[in-house]
Amino acid sequence: MKSSIRHFVARFVADETGQDLVEYALLAMFVALVTMAGLKAIENAIGAEYVDWDTDEQNLWIPPDP
Repeated sequence: MKSSIRHFVARFVADETGQDLVEYALLAMFVALVTMAGLKAIENAIGAEYVDWDTDEQNLWIPPDP
């Protein structure tokens, strides 16, 4: 029994089938995380710029005298 478990564990550790798939999945996850962080930074920058532009536009309007 113990030798079959040892054999299974040794075979599992030595088996490289699917290694490429795991590496590509990890690489894709890393690229996705970097992209999400970059998009969040861009989103914050665009939002701040829009608020500044909108404030400037709102301050240009002068209501007419009644």
